[in-house]
Amino acid sequence: MKTQTPLKLLSTRSLGIRALVTALCPFAVLSVYAEKVIYVHQAAVGQNDGSDWIDAFVDLHDALAVAVEGDELWIAAGTYRPDRGTGDRAMFFSVPAGVALYGGFAGHEECLDERDWLANETILSGDLNGDDGSRNCAAYSDCCQEHEYHGCGDSTCEELVCASYPECCLEDPLDPLRPLWHYYYCVLSAEASCCNLWQGCENSIAVVRLSDGLATTVIDGLIVEGSYSVHDGPTVIGGGVIGSDSKALILNGIFRWNVPRGASGFADVMVFDSVFEGNRTGLAAFQGEVENSSFIENYGGLGLGDGTVSNCTFVGNEGALSVSGVIGDYAHLTIQDCQFLGNAYVIRLDTVIAEISDSTFLGNSRYAFYVTDTAVSIDRCTFLNNEGWALAGIFVNAAVRNSLFAGTLVFGAGGTIDLSHAALRVENCTFYANGHDDPAPAGITIYGDGSRALVRNTILWSRPDDIYGPEDYLLQAHLGATVEVSHTIIEGWSGALGGVGNSGADPMFVDPLGLDGVPGTLDYDLRLSPGSSAINAGDPNPLGLSSADLDGHARILCGRVDIGAYEFGIGDYNCDQSVDPFDFAYWSGCMTGPGVASIPTGCKAFDFNADSAVDLLDFAQWLHIFVAP
Repeated sequence: MKTQTPLKLLSTRSLGIRALVTALCPFAVLSVYAEKVIYVHQAAVGQNDGSDWIDAFVDLHDALAVAVEGDELWIAAGTYRPDRGTGDRAMFFSVPAGVALYGGFAGHEECLDERDWLANETILSGDLNGDDGSRNCAAYSDCCQEHEYHGCGDSTCEELVCASYPECCLEDPLDPLRPLWHYYYCVLSAEASCCNLWQGCENSIAVVRLSDGLATTVIDGLIVEGSYSVHDGPTVIGGGVIGSDSKALILNGIFRWNVPRGASGFADVMVFDSVFEGNRTGLAAFQGEVENSSFIENYGGLGLGDGTVSNCTFVGNEGALSVSGVIGDYAHLTIQDCQFLGNAYVIRLDTVIAEISDSTFLGNSRYAFYVTDTAVSIDRCTFLNNEGWALAGIFVNAAVRNSLFAGTLVFGAGGTIDLSHAALRVENCTFYANGHDDPAPAGITIYGDGSRALVRNTILWSRPDDIYGPEDYLLQAHLGATVEVSHTIIEGWSGALGGVGNSGADPMFVDPLGLDGVPGTLDYDLRLSPGSSAINAGDPNPLGLSSADLDGHARILCGRVDIGAYEFGIGDYNCDQSVDPFDFAYWSGCMTGPGVASIPTGCKAFDFNADSAVDLLDFAQWLHIFVAP
């Protein structure tokens, strides 16, 4: 039985519309938009007309030649190469706008939700000779790996790259613009010189090209790999999936080992549940929505002109995410619930309005953010054990709230936050054990005439072995910049910076070093202990405060905001700084039932999961801290 889906409805940018991708089975969807299903199976022995699995097209090109907007191609497991055995690098699979390509079939399914794209790998490959070598460079010199990134180095690399381009082997690791010149001069030259080391020089320039049009093209359950082109000019543009003014919906995809791009050139793209690994650039688009996807060991992970990135993981990329707007027409970027682990040059923003929330930056190098001519908001983010600035840049308007900065190693001068010609607002943040390699603590530094930093309800505390003096080691203003600080704890506080509600009292973190004795690692606990000077010591004026702390709990418990990223008092109904049977006496009065719009007054201390309800899920967490405080 052949089933059909209303493909044209997928052009909307709604997450809920993804349900339409799965065909209703065994009933056909009766829609005026539905066209037909075209079957592709390399082992088919029938009429080769695409009408069913027996009579499926053997060649993907033949199926694409008869497809029109609204059609679906169901492609059985196997490896499909665009050259038809000719070795022609210029050939590619051409997909009409509005056509859907679905992989992951064994070759007998009657509906989409019967397929298994993990077990039935459907590969569109630019490796025309099927001979690409290993790109695990652990056993070789890292010369070509460093400069080509996706290829392997050996003893010939010094001659291939460094002899001809010596500047590529003398990089300044502190240069924030290194990704730009390294890309143009070094990576391209290494690609041209080193591709023979892994037998990639004869691969397809592009594997898939999408036609322009208003209709959205779907790529679902496919692996696209092995494109190779070092030509980025107007006549030859390569990559795994290439568009220009096209629109695409990508689901359950794997894009790997493509040069220069895994997928790129879209006017608008929606990407869900996909992996981009080992490409020069994983994904690039003028506008995009990317969710629940991974970017692993790409030279550049994700490049957008405008978009939303949520629930994504970036691991080992040299440049995880970059967004650049048009001067006078700012791009808008939203990052939510993402993980950035072990990247270099993590996020670069230029002429952007950006909001970043609920994200983690762990073990990265060079910088977490480098921004120019940008307005950026960072809320409930965690920066741990990174090398280089957490936030640096010039001509910046920045607001940083409810965030934690710990174990940062800043090379040379400057702070964990280091901005020039900027307006900076820092509220309810915790800075701990950040420093230079001298060692000396590194907190917040701002430069430039007219620059201003407002710091409120924040903790700035150094490593146990730091050599610290007065508070200007942790909070500095230079070259005409000014600092205004209030209700803040700064180690070494002398009062020289003025302001109200400030002190140098120990914030009494629960466990600042953890079992390994190293600050900034995952076993720390920088929440506040009972009796901390930070509890209920924040600005009594709640105007402008966020609604939640770094844990997602209510930002104000027990009447007044605390200092730092974490609010003390969850589970402590009677505000005696202890979770005990006296609090339990109030539990039944705080329980909420179905349909309750909000929790009773005074009961936020029992809303552990911040869902505006007090229920058994919260009770389980309350029992944990009651039994094991």
